[in-house]
Amino acid sequence: MFVWIAILPSILCGFLRGKQKLTPLQHYILILVMILLAAYMQDGSTAFMILIILLSGGEFGNSIVAIGLTGGIATGKSTVSKILEEAGAVIVDADVIARSVVEPGKPAYYRIISAFGDGILNEDDKTLDRAKLGALIFNDDKKRKELNACTHKFIIYEMFKRLVLLKLIYRHQFVVFDAPLLYETHFLEMFCYPIIVVSCSKCIAIDRLKKRNLLAENEAEQRIRAQMSLEQKKEKAHFVIENSGSIELLTENVNRVAEGIRKLP
Repeated sequence: MFVWIAILPSILCGFLRGKQKLTPLQHYILILVMILLAAYMQDGSTAFMILIILLSGGEFGNSIVAIGLTGGIATGKSTVSKILEEAGAVIVDADVIARSVVEPGKPAYYRIISAFGDGILNEDDKTLDRAKLGALIFNDDKKRKELNACTHKFIIYEMFKRLVLLKLIYRHQFVVFDAPLLYETHFLEMFCYPIIVVSCSKCIAIDRLKKRNLLAENEAEQRIRAQMSLEQKKEKAHFVIENSGSIELLTENVNRVAEGIRKLP
C-alpha cells in the first residue's frame, strides 16, 4: 500500500520541479524524506523497490512538463519553431497532430462527420475539406466549440504521448509544445514551463495575413480579433520574442531565449 501512496507525491514532486516550483535541492530533499520513511516502515528489499518507484515517479512527473510556444495569428510562430529546432529543440506541433488525428479512419474523423455531416468532405478522397470546415465555424462559437469537443482530447493525448516518449525514453530535455491556442487550452498551459510568446505589430500581422491567406484587410482584422489578444498572451509569457524585423534579428533573439531556457535549473 505504501508503494502506491508514495508514487503519487513523487510524481507531483517531479512535476513541480519541471514547472520550476521546486528547486532541484528541494525536490531531492523531499524524495530523501520519503526514502527514509520507506526504509523505516518496510524491510530492506521492499524499501529498495520503493526507492526505485520514487525516483521513477519523480522522473515521470518531470517528463510531463514541456516548453510552451505560442503567439498571435501571423506573428511568425512557425519561423520561430524552425529556428528553435535548429538550436536543438524537439518540436511537438499541435497543428501537425491536429491534422493527423482527423485522417480518415481515426475516431475524431467520424465524430466530425457525425457533428457536421459529410458535406464537409472532399469528394475525391473523403478527407476533410478544411476550407469548408473553417468557413462553417469561423463566426460561430457554438460550432467551433463543437469541433473542439470532437478533436481536443485526441490531440492532447497524442501530444503528451510524444512528450513522455521524448523526455522519459529518449532523454530529450528541450521539448517544445508548439500550440497556437496554448493559453486558450488551459489544460495544456498547466503542463508548460517556460512559455514563449511570439509577437509582432498589428499592421505587420495584417499584411502577412493578406498575403498568405489572400484576405481583404477587414477579413484579416476579423481573424485577429477572433483570437485571444496578443497583449494578454504577452502578459502571461515567461519570454516574449518580437518578430517585426529581419530574419537575422529574429534568429538572434530566438537563440538568446533558447540559451536562457537551457540555463534554467
